[in-house]
Amino acid sequence: MVRRLRKSTAMSCYVPVVFLCCRVAWSAEPARERLLLGFEADEITQMIELLAKEKKEVKRTVERSSDGAEQVTVGMTPWAGFRNWTLRRGEASQGEWAMSMRPTKLATWTGPRPGPRLDEVHRFYGLYERPTGVFNIAGVLRKVIPEDWSNFDRLRFDVLVKGPPQAVHVAMEDEDIVPPVVRSVFVEPGKWTTIEVDLAAAAEQRGSDPTRMATLRIGFAIPDPDSAKKEGRRSGEQSTALLDNLRLCSPNAAPTLPLVSDDRLHRLPAMYQAIASKPAPVEPPPGEPDRSTIKLEEPFRVETPEPCFVSPAGWVAAYDNRRILVGFNYGGTKDAYVWQTLDGGRTWSGWDGAAEPGLIPLREMTHQAGRGDVVGTGADVMLLTNLGCNGPASAGPTLFVERLSLGADGWHRRKEAALVDCDLRHCNSNQSIVRAATGRLYAAYGYCSRLGTIAVGVRYSDDDGLTWKSWRPGKNGILPGGLHSQEDGIGFGYTFEEPCLVPLDGHVACIWCERIGYEYREIKWTRFDGRQWSPIEVIVETKKRDAYNPTRPAVHAVS
Repeated sequence: MVRRLRKSTAMSCYVPVVFLCCRVAWSAEPARERLLLGFEADEITQMIELLAKEKKEVKRTVERSSDGAEQVTVGMTPWAGFRNWTLRRGEASQGEWAMSMRPTKLATWTGPRPGPRLDEVHRFYGLYERPTGVFNIAGVLRKVIPEDWSNFDRLRFDVLVKGPPQAVHVAMEDEDIVPPVVRSVFVEPGKWTTIEVDLAAAAEQRGSDPTRMATLRIGFAIPDPDSAKKEGRRSGEQSTALLDNLRLCSPNAAPTLPLVSDDRLHRLPAMYQAIASKPAPVEPPPGEPDRSTIKLEEPFRVETPEPCFVSPAGWVAAYDNRRILVGFNYGGTKDAYVWQTLDGGRTWSGWDGAAEPGLIPLREMTHQAGRGDVVGTGADVMLLTNLGCNGPASAGPTLFVERLSLGADGWHRRKEAALVDCDLRHCNSNQSIVRAATGRLYAAYGYCSRLGTIAVGVRYSDDDGLTWKSWRPGKNGILPGGLHSQEDGIGFGYTFEEPCLVPLDGHVACIWCERIGYEYREIKWTRFDGRQWSPIEVIVETKKRDAYNPTRPAVHAVS
């Protein structure tokens, strides 16, 4: 049995309609619709009350627009959930209220150096990288609208564009699909239009799960200045749009407005597809290693321009008695630095023999900065770097890896940082990167998921860290059973899982001390056989304890 909610044409109200759901041909099935959100006053009040139970404050401000229309601004704090919605009265397709949207500039690469294939990434994450001016229910979708859409094959909503014609974009995710399902349609201005998304096609062609929907975004792109000139408009003249009557329906539900849809095939981008690959062979650095027995000597001081630290980022990589690389940071700055010696510590230099420490530009020197891991026997170093927290409403290319490789004349930094993951919301923490016996690289990190709860992500690379893939093609790399439930509330806090990878049986095992709030709980582990992870097991049941562990992770393991 299914409950349907209908929206009245005056004030919004919910009218429950109960009926038997029989799985027959659509032609014989009665037309069905279910309202998800109509932006009416009683719906917004109900939403605020629901989120208040999650201790999420939603602010509501009543005002007048420049043309005198009544407006209400509704929004959570940027670090707690969705950004502001502006609701406008008197121009709705149904009822009294509609949401006003501003054009958003689809994001482009903003990192320190461009990486490979980012144009392909931005086609899917562009709407997720700019949280303002769009409809977005980040992290709280399941608290506001139903997560199970499986009884309906279509998503519809009404849009009114004011100004030049615009392409309206829709992006949505279930619990684990990557990248998002994206549809784009061209909408003529000046009249209400219904936009339709074929949910059945997304499920068939991309494998999305309509029973576990997690995020939904609707927005439109900023006008192009060049096209404005051609159309005789001022380049600063911007469009606005109204959004209303977000609903699920059966395919045979007759629209009352002109209907448009994007009927192109859903294709999984090549960078997300699994490929039959063997790990690239790892060549040892040139020259015979000096691994003769050494005697314990007196400590000596390595001078740095100012006092330095080895947390959150810092390491020591020693290939032999002569070649050593030390990573550190100065504290209070966002970058990491290196000293290297090729003569057993008698002299130290930066990159290419420079007299100053070598710079590794990072965007964050916080819990989001990787510690830095020495991988394999060649003393190469992998360092995860995040472009910084952009709040729980955003996702996109944010997590990258820096690679430091040992050559004949010392360590060198790879020219481009490689993209690791786009699925992070809010922040991430910690890193663990190892090389398995096969030569494959694995990376694990704790992060905040699209549900607003924490999880452990794992990805692998077969080309020595140039490209990284999820262990599940077309899905995120979250460990099975490791995603925290929303039943305990929506997080977006500053505690994260802190995984430690260790090579095991030609692949890897992942070990971590589970975080519940600020407490450390059981020590858990799971093993990967190259195809799937074993069920999570508890190794040690620890006492509850509140702690902040500045070194991260709380558990270390070797094999």
